[in-house]
Amino acid sequence: MATNQYPPQSQLGPNGMVLQQTITSSGAVTIPANVGIVYAVLIGGGGGGGVGTSSHGGEGGGAGGVIADFCTPSSTCVIGAGGIHDGVGGNTTFSGLIAGGGGNSSSLIAGGAGAGGINAGINLYGCIGGIVGASSSTSAPGGAGGAGIYGGGGGPNNSSGAGGAGGTGISGGGGGFAASGTGGVGGKGTICGGGGGGGGTGASGGASNTFSGGTNGGTTGGGGGAGYLAAGTNGAASLGGTGGLGGGAGGGGGKTTPYTGGTGGVGALLIYY
Repeated sequence: MATNQYPPQSQLGPNGMVLQQTITSSGAVTIPANVGIVYAVLIGGGGGGGVGTSSHGGEGGGAGGVIADFCTPSSTCVIGAGGIHDGVGGNTTFSGLIAGGGGNSSSLIAGGAGAGGINAGINLYGCIGGIVGASSSTSAPGGAGGAGIYGGGGGPNNSSGAGGAGGTGISGGGGGFAASGTGGVGGKGTICGGGGGGGGTGASGGASNTFSGGTNGGTTGGGGGAGYLAAGTNGAASLGGTGGLGGGAGGGGGKTTPYTGGTGGVGALLIYY
């Protein structure tokens, strides 16, 4: 069911329209009978952080995709779940609109930002996201993910250098993993941030315009990316941080057991009328 428990996010809606409902779970949507057109902002679930190994950390997840448009409201919606351990976030759907989950490859239409080492997706209207950063096998850092509507994932580093930073965009890309250096920081997103990469030292998750990403918590796991509705959590032990509510991505897992990547943040639907 819809709630208004979050601060109004008026900057997303058109002039003259007010945020009326913020929905973070699938189910019924009730719109007054006299409202024929609404402006909907959909955020897909954040991608899960990558699982680390004894030789390198896990890559940060990519933040959930975002789509916004006027539409005739439907009576139900599906809110995308956050991805788990390398998993892609779920799609958020409403009235024919689709915001894809984060962490997927460029071959998936309506997808979100790329996880570390992966290209960003293509949104529902064909806008192409950023490309993946170059990998490195030297002390030089991995390449930064490309900027785009959705940020591309940072390139990994298989030697002593740092992982590449996730690309920036509406949704931030995940940071690349590192073997012994610091993982790549998650890309900043206007709406939701990418997860920080794991490594010898984990990296911070990317911020959104509304919240901050999680830090590494002094561990080898990366911080979770910020969502539109909540901050990402810090990495703990060798665990990646959880992505913030509203599409934040999970941080990459660390280099020691349990190696677990953080879960991505659940998506959201914001309705203005």
